[in-house]
Amino acid sequence: MAGIVEYVARHSPKQSEIVVALQKRIVDGDLRPGTEVSSLLELAQLHKASTRTVQSAMHHLRRLGYIQSVRGVGSRVCAAPPHLCNFALALPNVTQSFYKGLLLEAASISKDSESDGLPRRINSFNLDMGHGLADGYVKLTADVQAHAVAGIIFAAPVSGFLDTPIFREPGIPCAALLQYPLDGIAAIRLEDFLVKALDSLVQEGRLRVGFICNGYLSASEQLNMLWQQADARGMKTRRRWIQAACLDTPAWAVNCTEMLLCGSERPDALVIMDDNLVPDATAGVASAGLRVPDDLLVIAHTNFPYPTPAAVPVKRIGSDTRRVLTDSIEYILNKRQGVPTQEIISIPTIFEDELT
Repeated sequence: MAGIVEYVARHSPKQSEIVVALQKRIVDGDLRPGTEVSSLLELAQLHKASTRTVQSAMHHLRRLGYIQSVRGVGSRVCAAPPHLCNFALALPNVTQSFYKGLLLEAASISKDSESDGLPRRINSFNLDMGHGLADGYVKLTADVQAHAVAGIIFAAPVSGFLDTPIFREPGIPCAALLQYPLDGIAAIRLEDFLVKALDSLVQEGRLRVGFICNGYLSASEQLNMLWQQADARGMKTRRRWIQAACLDTPAWAVNCTEMLLCGSERPDALVIMDDNLVPDATAGVASAGLRVPDDLLVIAHTNFPYPTPAAVPVKRIGSDTRRVLTDSIEYILNKRQGVPTQEIISIPTIFEDELT
């Protein structure tokens, strides 16, 4: 389906003028959902065009979901136009478990909201630009420029896109997985699971702790953060007990875990800080021959309700994937309606036995 931008490029100036003018009035709120649109004859006179040209333009707006035909009345603005009900979910790599969970929850929310009569259509866009300009980036840019989205939920790292048309278009709220708001982008903050994980280990009497990290932070940042958090609780860690594996090659987590657990001095607890590393890191625990949880208590990050498999028993901790989406949608809708709202969307961290 061609969007507004593509339509303007491919059709006559007069048809494009009508499409853009009506779409702008709908997006700006001059024509609200349910409002009757001017007749073909009135639009033809207004734009000095033939009724056939107007009819073609109206047909395109119907295809895009902005207007609908009503028998005996004419055309009305749809009850759920794209700029109020279409939400963009920007993803960097749909092969990782967190992103798979987001896609499943996005589909579920879209389906449930249709049956509730309050459509929330969540469309995913893969912005992985490692091998050139991704199709998802091109499509999202076109939708943003056409104001065909209510807002963007950014699960992809935003740093590479801040100076692109995605973030230049005014009036489209954005939220991203950030620690703090950035340039008008709300922060979806997944509350620090590390604090809750370490506090739980202290309560269990486990004071020697190792970590398997995802390598997103620099080695010095990661080491300093983990040492400080452990030290603040009277816990002991070692440089060798802090290992990292790249998410592009998670199988290296097996070797990292084996190295972490070798030798006469080893931790009695292990925190796996990324759910994508859980299968391979726990395989490393199994190959080390330790009794779990007697010799080693393992706390593993997860994204509920889609935990990755583990080779040994683990205590799972993480965030509710559905809530990431629903709270972000609520923020976007409030922002569009001018409702005062916090620029930090806090998603609580929970253990598996705390799920309701």
